[in-house]
Amino acid sequence: MKRALACIAIALAVGTGCSGERDARSLLAPKGGGTIVVEGRLIVSGEFPEIHLSITQAPDQAPMGDAPPLRGASLFLTTGSVDTVWYEELNSPGSYRPFRGTPGLLNEVRPRTTYRLKVSAADGRIVTAQTTTPDTFSVREWLLVDSNTLAARRTIAPFDTLYYQDGLVEARFDCGNALAFQMALFNLETNSPLLLDADFIDPADLATLERRSSSPPLEAPDGYVRLPWLAVWYEGRHEFAVYSVDQNWYDVARSVRFNGPANLGFGSNAGDDFERPLFHVQGGIGLFGSAAVDYTYFTVWPRP
Repeated sequence: MKRALACIAIALAVGTGCSGERDARSLLAPKGGGTIVVEGRLIVSGEFPEIHLSITQAPDQAPMGDAPPLRGASLFLTTGSVDTVWYEELNSPGSYRPFRGTPGLLNEVRPRTTYRLKVSAADGRIVTAQTTTPDTFSVREWLLVDSNTLAARRTIAPFDTLYYQDGLVEARFDCGNALAFQMALFNLETNSPLLLDADFIDPADLATLERRSSSPPLEAPDGYVRLPWLAVWYEGRHEFAVYSVDQNWYDVARSVRFNGPANLGFGSNAGDDFERPLFHVQGGIGLFGSAAVDYTYFTVWPRP
């Protein structure tokens, strides 16, 4: 199954034909902690994903990233008809996957379908959420465009070779009734060197440069998004994905502030000045959302 975004918005400055500072601990659960956190993303035409459950800590105890898992919960997804996907807990506490022995288990996430989640914690608390999946989505053309004129230079074939800062990568598609889009970039290497001169970057910031990043949510009324070179940090093979997201995914991505590592990448997501993050989860916080995705691959080298 196509991977979902590793993080909703690590925040990357985006070149786009589009018209769409909080600490991670300030996701505004009740002051004392103990709130159930849901993390589940359905990808259209993909398998049903693992769902992760955890519990927020009080601010004086630990960051949210260290939140303890919610163990022993029961949960299921339903479309409101006879279709039900039951989940079981994995050996990794707080991680739940579809129970493979469920009779008639659905094979994949369907487009334009409302899925409802119900979590029953061992202490009796109930958490519910629902998402309506987007329509299927595909990129019509992956192009290399001129950085100055923005004219198309050539089509990008899978694992085509690109040279750093030589043109821009553009994805063209039919928007249909899509709500918003996110770009994600995954470097597929494990130890390839940096493409950029890192002398101006503090070593502590340099250590935070991961091999994956994502943009803030974008509207694209003209049917294209462009990948900025500041989002490409490492040499070698990359996967470039464009997600068409549902309302839940869009609202969390635009209402939670993130800053790009070392002020590089797609830039920052200002949180759209929301007073509180927009969580569509009843009885808890977090994200239960969905998206459709298309992607391509290319290889980046320094200019010869």
